[in-house]
Amino acid sequence: MLTPSGWLTLVISVVALVVGRILVLAEVVILAAIGVLLVIVCLLAVWLFSPKTRMSRRHSSSVVSVDEDTEIGIEFEKRLLPPLKLPRHVQDTLQHFMPGADLHGSENSSQKRDYERFTVSFNIAGRASSVVYSFNPSRRGIVRFGPLRVRASDPFNIAWRKWQENMTTEILVLPPIEDVVPPALSMAAKSQNEETCSIWQGSPGNDFLTLREYVHGDDLRRVHWKSTARTGNLMIRQSEHRRESGALLVLDTRFGAASEQNFEKMVGAAASLCVACHNRKMPLEVVTFHHQLESLHVIDSASLESALRMLALVPQSEESISPEALYPEAQLSKKLHQYGAVVVLTGSFADSNQGSLVGLQVCFGDQPTATSGMWVPTEAIFSDVWNSYFWKHAAMEVSQ
Repeated sequence: MLTPSGWLTLVISVVALVVGRILVLAEVVILAAIGVLLVIVCLLAVWLFSPKTRMSRRHSSSVVSVDEDTEIGIEFEKRLLPPLKLPRHVQDTLQHFMPGADLHGSENSSQKRDYERFTVSFNIAGRASSVVYSFNPSRRGIVRFGPLRVRASDPFNIAWRKWQENMTTEILVLPPIEDVVPPALSMAAKSQNEETCSIWQGSPGNDFLTLREYVHGDDLRRVHWKSTARTGNLMIRQSEHRRESGALLVLDTRFGAASEQNFEKMVGAAASLCVACHNRKMPLEVVTFHHQLESLHVIDSASLESALRMLALVPQSEESISPEALYPEAQLSKKLHQYGAVVVLTGSFADSNQGSLVGLQVCFGDQPTATSGMWVPTEAIFSDVWNSYFWKHAAMEVSQ
């Protein structure tokens, strides 16, 4: 096809050719003929030296975390002929869907779009068969790549040719994961209100099993000092628990429980705790409130991936939901006999009068009037607050 410049060149050349023949102006006729010939040559060059080729997209991983750089590669089908290829302009489209978005919704819908669209454009040399660009997601969700569009033109920008590859690729963006210690099972949290905010602990048995090296987050009261002095490494006594050594994590996704910014920090905190418990081989049950109860048990690598995917896609509820309707207090009380710790991630705007959630309440955002448990200010880093909280209580327990 011809570009606007190409059509203008063709029209002027044809008009000049007609006028030159009528007025018998040889110079004008020659210049007009050269213009028409140039248009024809450019059309043939684009058709012959920029053939349509199939494209493919590759990436190192289909799962990335927020602010994690990943490389997206685009490869063209290699052809020996023609030996000469014109430069091409490539455009890739990215749609970043928000958590809870309808991935199959129509783009022409009059409703508010629940995704953001981006485009990445670059020029590649005629002989190049691949190109790589960097992608760094700023928030969680699903990123869909596609379609790929290619446009090739001659050096004079007279003729052009374009084609499109409608293949799509999706990448799951996980919440940011921080390095935190798992909930301490052998430590009772001191709070201003022990009835509504406490860590429920498993009682270690008296049967001594074995010794192992200290791991970040272990209870310092279980240090075996004789073995530590003999080996030179901090050794921990591994004992049997009368109750299941695990934790229950409740993510408060109710409408109005937290601002959008603080809710994202809560989701990141939940993902960090999932990874921490998995690394310590601590069973964990994750509970969220979204339309209906969602509950996952994290016991192995496969269940950890499922939990992180759930947290990457969980939205904040659009209507107010009573926690008793989804997860009655009696059920939470029952969980206390199964798990060693209960952690509730909530926001500063949560109404404590509507269904108090038992456990260590981790409150994100503006400090409420009666702070109990752990408070994470908006500008604070969750891992700093969480780790310092537990190390502080560990030091207090050791001193006692």
